[in-house]
Amino acid sequence: MFGMFLGAIYSIPPIRTKQNPFLAGITIATVRGFLLNFGVYYAVKDALGAPFAWSPKVSFIARFMTAFATVIAVTKDLP
Repeated sequence: MFGMFLGAIYSIPPIRTKQNPFLAGITIATVRGFLLNFGVYYAVKDALGAPFAWSPKVSFIARFMTAFATVIAVTKDLP
């Protein structure tokens, strides 16, 4: 639900975070970096009935991909 909300405020007026490069970058990095990796992993674990437990590997990849997505989001519009 949070990812859908961020996608909506990225595109739908009156907020449209994609008009501001900083807000667009934060929105993209949050969805592609954190929510995609961390959220999907734990959603699948829950769907399979596995107990919730913090995983250092998932934490690392979520942080790494958030940083990677931030760099892509910031530099994607450079000439």
